[in-house]
Order: sequence, then structure tokens, then C-alpha cells
Amino acid sequence: MSGWQVWPPSRRSRRRAVTTAIYDSDLTNAQWAYLQPMLAKPRKRDRLPIQAAGLLLLLLLLSQPTVTGGAATNAPKHVLLLESFNCDMAPWDKITPTFITELAEESSRPVKFHEVNLDTSLATDPQSEAAITNYLLAQYAGRPPDLVVPVGAEAARFWWRYRQSLFPSTPVVIAGIEDRILQTPHLNSNETAVTVQIGIARTCFDPIFELFPATTNVVMVIGNSTLERFWLAECQRTWTALNHSGHLVPLNTLSFPEICRRVATLPPRSVLAYWIFWVDAAGVPHEQTRALDRIFAVANAPVFGVFEDQLGHGIIGGRLISSESIGQEAGRLAARVLGGEPAGKIPPVVLKPGPATFDWRQLQRWHVSESQLPPGSIVRFRRPSTWERYHWVIVGALGIMILEAATIMGLLLQRTRRRRAEATALNLAGQLITDREDERRRIAGELHDQLGQDLLVITSQAQLSLGQLANPPATVAGLNEIAQTAKQALQQTRRMVHNLRPGLLDELGFTKAIRACADKAAHASGFSLAVNLAEVEGLLPDAFEVNLFRIVQEALNNVLKHARASAVKVTLSMERARIRLLVEDNGCGFDLSRLPSAAPGQRGIGLREIAERAKIMGGRADIQSRPDHGTRLIVDVPCSNLKPQASPTNCSPT
Repeated sequence: MSGWQVWPPSRRSRRRAVTTAIYDSDLTNAQWAYLQPMLAKPRKRDRLPIQAAGLLLLLLLLSQPTVTGGAATNAPKHVLLLESFNCDMAPWDKITPTFITELAEESSRPVKFHEVNLDTSLATDPQSEAAITNYLLAQYAGRPPDLVVPVGAEAARFWWRYRQSLFPSTPVVIAGIEDRILQTPHLNSNETAVTVQIGIARTCFDPIFELFPATTNVVMVIGNSTLERFWLAECQRTWTALNHSGHLVPLNTLSFPEICRRVATLPPRSVLAYWIFWVDAAGVPHEQTRALDRIFAVANAPVFGVFEDQLGHGIIGGRLISSESIGQEAGRLAARVLGGEPAGKIPPVVLKPGPATFDWRQLQRWHVSESQLPPGSIVRFRRPSTWERYHWVIVGALGIMILEAATIMGLLLQRTRRRRAEATALNLAGQLITDREDERRRIAGELHDQLGQDLLVITSQAQLSLGQLANPPATVAGLNEIAQTAKQALQQTRRMVHNLRPGLLDELGFTKAIRACADKAAHASGFSLAVNLAEVEGLLPDAFEVNLFRIVQEALNNVLKHARASAVKVTLSMERARIRLLVEDNGCGFDLSRLPSAAPGQRGIGLREIAERAKIMGGRADIQSRPDHGTRLIVDVPCSNLKPQASPTNCSPT
């Protein structure tokens, strides 16, 4: 078409040709939603596969027969998109795709999209605009579009200039026009809009001085097209009103290479404000994001931006404008209009810059503390800490280390206990051997000194008596002496046997033997005696009876030897398969703390024997004593292997 400013044929042009063909085809909303990611700007290495897949799917879709007849009531709605700039130019490259996706999801009927690129970043003239107008009239000669969507201020101005000659009755939704531009020509009764309220001071200048209050030079990177010069004038007017002490330095009169050289050598306390950059002073068009990447690569000062799309391309951040929000709100308004709601009755949607958003990487580069950020700021691209990245690994490793440490500690504790038990068993074995040797020595001494002496006397008297048979009186006297000595030897033998195995247990039984032993001690010492014994006769194992009897015997011996007591009490009870023996006196008592300090040969052998016998039975012996307060011996022994006889009962005290 005559007067159109078009790009030279390139991959971009071929992709746009595919896009236009798809817009002009009868695609359903689901088909368009599937194709939409393919039409987004791909990475260089993915372009050919994506384009091939898109062309193949396009041919398959276009080869399907159209639905007629009864489906006419569900005919698609036609939406005309008037683009101010090339659809690849940021920030407009996000508005149209987001608008199409939102409208396709919100609309209850199929939608056909027809996009016309006015490309107002380059110079325009009435002939070019007339050619575009004629093209639109020819395209929609049979039927006007159901909705016109001018995207951006320049497309809105074009529509206002030619709406009467184009489609005066078609409803209009203007997407992405600045609020102050909309105030000049008012919307008519068939139009609504999504406007952006850009507060230049709050959006562009305030974040700079909040983070870098000592700034003296704000260098504006902005192009030299008509729209860019308009915004430069607005920024200069706002700067003057703010009355800052620094300088606002625009670079719109330089070519892009000159701008790159300039931003690389900025003086100290300078900040770059990247606004929009479409056409430089030499008339060369530029893709805004790519130009930002090149400027960031050489700049020696922090860079601030205006649009959310610029975050992640080198700007520190600020209160940014979201292009996607513009597309989403415009899509919702368009869905309402296509649903039958009059456009003039829908109030315009006014969008404002979002909360202050910053790039964590740039904050780190320029040494900006997060405490300097405005309240409620959002920090993106934060590099996760070592804990955030590997916390599961760290927790797992610590868990394994703790488990291993606990296992090692358990093994060490078990080894310590085992060694202690082995030492105790070794000491006990040695003590048992020593006690056995002492007992053998005592028995040998008694046999030699008493029984042996008596037998020697018997032998001598017998020999004398044999030599005195002729003298009857002498023989009778010798025989009498032999009889008396033999009687003494018999008593010594019985006493020794009693010490080895209590004969009373066999003669009287367990409880009567204890009572007899206690009565004998009371008779020998003269103390009063109280005995209270449970009837456990025949219930206890033989070993238990012997050990308990020996404990009572040893305790009473200690009372006789040391206590000087006037009253003694012996109690034997049995509850819940446990035997409890109590021997207590009101004697002089003793200091338990001084007991271990006695000489090894004099240390309480009897008490040690009592403890060992209780331990052999699986129980324990406790001694309670204080000087002048008597002594209590408590033996507590479990006894789960009772003989199957009658249950024990308690005797009355005696």
C-alpha cells in the first residue's frame, strides 16, 4: 500500500504473515489459545521448529470445512486491532497478546482478530493514513467490525481523526492510553478505554532520590520520535516543578552509538532514567528491550525504568507500569462490549503503576540496602541463600550425623556399662573366691583346733585305757573322759554342719527356723523381740529360704555384737510376688558415711554378705542408720517363681 512504513522482509515479517493469516481465519477460542504461544517471540534457536509447527497446524486448520446453516447464530465476532507500533516493540509486545488471550477466555462466542499495524514510530503523512483508511474500508466493505481496539495513544488519535469516515457506529475499547492524553478529545457515547495514570514524579524521579539521595545528574535515555518528544517535555516540566538541585540531562538528540559512549563515561553521582526508546536522533528505529540491554552493558551508573517488562534487563526497578495488566483489563472490557453491553456506559478503567519493585541483583551491585527501599517494596530475582537452596540436603545430612552420633554414644555407653558390669562381676568373683578360701580356712582351723584336738584326746585316752585294763577304776575314768570328749566333738561337728547348712530349716521349716533364731538371740542378749512373719512356708525356692535365713541370722548377730539394743523387730511380708524383710533395732546405730573408710580387713563383711545374698536373689538390701537412732535393714526381693501352693498370709506379731 502506498505510504505505508513497513519493515524489510525478514523472519519477523514472515512470522507476522502467519499471524495475519491466523487472525483472518475462522479459529475457535481454543484453537487460538493453543496457537498463541507459537506466535510469541521465540528464542533464536527455537524459531524454525516453532514456525514449521505453526504453519503445519495452520494448514490443517484452514483445510477444515466451515460450519454453515444452523451454526450461523454462533458466527464469530470480528475485532479490529489498530496497533500504534510494531507488535514486537516493547512495551506494546505484551498488551496485544494478553488482550487476545483474555478476550478469547472471557467471550462466550468465537472471535476473529484482525490486526493492522500503523507503525507510528516512524514519520507518517496524510497519504499513508488515507491508504490505511481505504484498506480498512475495502476489508470491511460487506460488514463493519464488531469492535475496534486502538492500542496506544497514536492509534487512538488515528481513530479519532477517521472514525466518522470508517465505522462510526462500531463500539471502541481504547487500550493503553495515558490519562492526560485522553482528556483532550473526550470519549463519545460508543467508546470506553483502559487508561494509565503515569505520575512522572512518583514513577520516574522519586525512586531515584529514595535510593540515591545524593544524585546530581539524572540522565534521561529517550528517543526522538513525536511521542518520545512529548514525554520528554512532560518530564522536563515535572522536573522543573519539583525544583531539584541536580540536572536533568536528556539524550534524545544523540544517535544510539553516541548514547552508548555517553552513558559509559558519566560523572559520579549520576543516574540513568530509561524511559522509552524507539527512534534515535539519526532516525534509526530500535527495539526497546534490546537497546536497554546494550545500554546496561556499558553504563557506569545505575539504571531506573518505567515499565515492568524492563525489570530483569538491567534496571534497578521503581514503581513500574504493567503492560500485561493493560491487556487483561482491555480484554475484559471488550468481552463485556461483545456481550451486548454499550461501550459508552462502561466507565474507563484507570490503571496506576504498581508497588515499588526492584531487582535484587542490581541492589547488590550498587550497594543499596533493602532498608532504604520504600515500605511495601517487592524484591525480585533474589538469589536464594545456601540454606534456601540446600536446606533439605543440610537437614538430611544433619539428621544422619545426629543419628550416627547417637548410635556412637549409645555404643560407647553400652561398652562403658558392659565394662563396668564385667569389672563388678570380676570383683564379685574374686570376692567370692576370697570368702570361700576364708571359710575353708576357718573350717580347717576349727577341725584342727577343736575336732582334731578332741579326737586326739579320745585316741590317747583309749590307748591309756587299753593299758589299764587290770585296774578297773582307772579304766572307768578313762572311758568317762573318752565319752565326754566324744560328746564335745559331736557338738563341734554339729555346730560346723549348722554353719554350712542351717539344720533348723530342715527340722522346723522356714518361718519357725527364723522365729527360733530370733528367740535364741533375744534370750542371749535380753532384748524384747517382736516377730511378724507371713506364712510362706513351702512357697519359696530352697535357695531363697537359705539366703533369707542367713540374712536374718547375720542381722541378729550384728545386733548382738554392736547394737546394744533393748528392742528388736523382725518382719517378713509378701505382696504382689515380692518379699520384704525388715530387721530393725533401737540400738546405738552408726554413721553410714564412715563405713567405707574402715580398713579392708575390718569393713562390714556381714553387711557385704547380706548385700550379696540379696543381689543373688535379684533384689537389693538397704541399710538406714544414724548414731543413737537405731538401725533398719530392709531387703526387697522379687519372687515370681513361687511354688504352686496356698497364698501367703500374715502371722500375728509375737
